[in-house]
Amino acid sequence: VGEIIYEFINFVDSGLLDDKISTCLYTAIMTDTGSFRYSNVSSKTFEVASNLTSHRIKPHLIADNIYNRNTYAGLKLLGKALLTLEVDGSNHFSWLTITRKMLTETKAKDEEIEGIIDIATTLNNVEISILFRETENNKIKVSFRSKGNFNVNEFAGKFKGGGHPNAAGCLCSGKLDEIKEKILSELFKEIKSCEE
Repeated sequence: VGEIIYEFINFVDSGLLDDKISTCLYTAIMTDTGSFRYSNVSSKTFEVASNLTSHRIKPHLIADNIYNRNTYAGLKLLGKALLTLEVDGSNHFSWLTITRKMLTETKAKDEEIEGIIDIATTLNNVEISILFRETENNKIKVSFRSKGNFNVNEFAGKFKGGGHPNAAGCLCSGKLDEIKEKILSELFKEIKSCEE
């Protein structure tokens, strides 16, 4: 999205690109590309990011503010979430759970959940990670991440969700354990059919 907005602004009036707008666009590009690690990165992405740096932005400070700022409550929540970490027998899939009780016990806010799923994706051999979390309105928010060999956007679509090929999600109604069982069962079934 940051690249698209950049192109639009350049088309309308490149003089509009000041340090504030450039910082926002660079932030969007950096987060949408997982710090330039996802498969959606192209030479154009680097070209746009490079052009934005000419507007006195500070990429190191942007990255620091996004990725290196944790609260005590957020780290406590991460610890509890990691205690729920599971992997399948092949170690290709991992999943974690965050309950409302965990949020209450740690005094963490919903926004402090951001990034926890990405830690599960760093496990050796893991290709797909899933985060199941209870929302305030008794729904289950499910986040999916893929390292590129499995389109989680298409998979999330089976549950009326969506996103990108490597990052997607859905919102489900029901009990946490039932939703986990349903989604994991469907994932294992789909993976098995792809292998045949």
